[in-house]
Amino acid sequence: MSKRLTKEQRNTIKKCIKLGWSNASIASDVGTTPEAVNYYREKKLGKPRGQYNKTGKPAAKVTVAPAHIKNQTMRAIGKLQGPRILTFDIETLPLESYTWGTFDQNVGLNQIKTDWAALSIAAKWLGDDEVWYEDTRGKATIRDDKDMIAKLCALLDEADIVVGQNVKKFDLRKIRARAMMHGLPPFREPLVQDTMLMARSVGSFTSNKLEYLSKNLTDAPKSAHAKFPGFELWLGVMQGNQEAWEEMREYNIQDVIATEKLYLALRPWVRQHPNVAHYYDDNQRRCPRCGSVNLHNNGTTFRGVSEYHAYTCADCGGHSRSRFTLNTRDKRKALVTTI
Repeated sequence: MSKRLTKEQRNTIKKCIKLGWSNASIASDVGTTPEAVNYYREKKLGKPRGQYNKTGKPAAKVTVAPAHIKNQTMRAIGKLQGPRILTFDIETLPLESYTWGTFDQNVGLNQIKTDWAALSIAAKWLGDDEVWYEDTRGKATIRDDKDMIAKLCALLDEADIVVGQNVKKFDLRKIRARAMMHGLPPFREPLVQDTMLMARSVGSFTSNKLEYLSKNLTDAPKSAHAKFPGFELWLGVMQGNQEAWEEMREYNIQDVIATEKLYLALRPWVRQHPNVAHYYDDNQRRCPRCGSVNLHNNGTTFRGVSEYHAYTCADCGGHSRSRFTLNTRDKRKALVTTI
């Protein structure tokens, strides 16, 4: 180690290790290196790291505790600054039903053999390197998704903002449905940033699909799951093919990484974004999109009959304005408006 850990750092590391945090997450929060945390973990505490590997694949049994408790702990000790932003994606299993054809079928309820269910879930906190992933591979049946849904509901309950591709129309509605079917309590509804709707509001892209947007706007394109193309991937999973399961895991995790990067690319351009400055316990002037204090004066801007200070964020590049008018009392009296 290049620097001795202070008593406060050691105590914080102990608490975080008990919660299952990774070396990288602990290091970023206590202000040291992952190597120093790993040394303290193994040499002083005798607890080798075994929670995650670098790809997000669980190396041991994964629980929701690290992500769920992390924000509460950091808030309690006064270190959490900014909103808790969660990007997530779910994959689902199809209905199994009886039909007499392959085109334009109207399936009645009594023709459904097996209902749909969640197959896998990946989720990531903004600012954290790790992706939480879980699937139903080890369950009695692959449609037993209750525990997995409960864990995601706990994450959603802790999130201030959730991010996802088509998350409003698909993922959140599916999660609510499965949670109710399992008798789970409602989670606290977070604010939602749907990257598909964000892209649609920003500009006229050729396509608003994740495949197109992530390829052209980020360095993390959506996975093509080429080994099991199209429905072959879901068919392989339902048949118990372990290679298909691994490809599903990689596909699900990559979707979350691609979606988060797409969100960050779109965020400076979006006008209807939650004001993240609310989530900081200070009175500093901050960018309403990313929370940065690196705002530069950019003259003034006019809205309606009022003039405001204009700012540009040096970190995300987004533009913003002050909330209070610069108009003098005499100016306000003199201005008239159209009818």
